[in-house]
Amino acid sequence: MNFKFLLILAFFSQVLCADSFRLVTYNILSDDYAHGSEYDYVGKDLLDWQNRRSKIVERVKNLDPDVICLQEVDTDSFEYFKEAFEGFEGSFAKKGSSSKEGIGTFCKKDVFKETSHKAVLCEGTSNCGCAAVQPALFTKLILHDDQSITLVNTKIKYSKDLVPGGPIWNHVQCILKSIPKTAAIVAGDFNMEPGHPFMQDFYSAGLNDRSSTYSFYEDGNFQRIDYILTTDDLKSVPIESISSNGEKPIPNEEEPSDHLPVGSVIAYE
Repeated sequence: MNFKFLLILAFFSQVLCADSFRLVTYNILSDDYAHGSEYDYVGKDLLDWQNRRSKIVERVKNLDPDVICLQEVDTDSFEYFKEAFEGFEGSFAKKGSSSKEGIGTFCKKDVFKETSHKAVLCEGTSNCGCAAVQPALFTKLILHDDQSITLVNTKIKYSKDLVPGGPIWNHVQCILKSIPKTAAIVAGDFNMEPGHPFMQDFYSAGLNDRSSTYSFYEDGNFQRIDYILTTDDLKSVPIESISSNGEKPIPNEEEPSDHLPVGSVIAYE
């Protein structure tokens, strides 16, 4: 048997023996964004929200998560998912604007001793950099062995602006200033590929990226812009989440979003 495979199997077994949990992050493609010309290659029935939402639930459940971080959720879809994910409790954080869009985090009730949530609007994340608009949802997870982990779910708005002090930089710094140095996870849609200058701020702060899977499709290209970052004291073993369609453009018959879910098994080292 391949030696490398044995090492991976041994490492994975150690994680499963610990007080571990499965985390999935997923940008579900808001219905408000699903009808633009960039999705002309997708049949209208596949983009219909009534069809997509049940496929989103099925896609997530097939990964057997204990924690679910969703982006591009709105007030209505959050209520739908809260009912659909039976056995989970959920929390929603809305943008600080007239938009109904936000982010939602769902935790399986019997996996954790206790959970608590806090929604934060990150300062300086409006287009002008002068107001708090973009949300981050902080969740404290208490494991059954009484160890705690801080989880942040967020979506960072896409921008070509690379100037420190701009909305994107402010969003990153808000998160980094708000999380502990240990036992922390930052997950979500960052709208930045691994080599982006502001991703380096996460890495420099001691957050590790152990996945290498692409997660987003745009203009004929697959990109990696969704992440589960963890501090050094946490193990993170990626969960295989790519569908059998391989390089087929998404959304499609199997994938209800232009993003793929990203998952990891998390445990203390």
